[in-house]
Amino acid sequence: MAEKKDIPFALLEILKEFTDKEHTLSSGEILYMLRTIYDLEAERRTIYANILLLRKYGYDIDDWNTTHTGYRLNKHQFAPDEVTQLCKLIRNSKELSNKQKADLCDRLTETLSKCEPPLLNLTVIEGASKLQTKF
Repeated sequence: MAEKKDIPFALLEILKEFTDKEHTLSSGEILYMLRTIYDLEAERRTIYANILLLRKYGYDIDDWNTTHTGYRLNKHQFAPDEVTQLCKLIRNSKELSNKQKADLCDRLTETLSKCEPPLLNLTVIEGASKLQTKF
């Protein structure tokens, strides 16, 4: 079993991965995810205390008072349109191989919430001179 000191980090990862401006998580859902994904046991007040801790360190997290549905992380590392633009630039790079292009775009896409609709459908053809991308 993971340790209690891991809760703020696990909570942040859950908010990054499963929330966005249109998707929130209730404290019950967060508790369930902590238990099933990270093997962490917590109480509702622990969630609230750790949300306050994350806010103290600069994370913009809305709660029930703002959303009326649950918690959400407001700012992810990249916005969906930024990921799209960066992947378009990467796709057009002449210095990178198709595999490098696909790997970079995959890593950028992983920064988005899983709630975001799929933005990119990258098809890499080995040996081809261009990365084919549908936007």
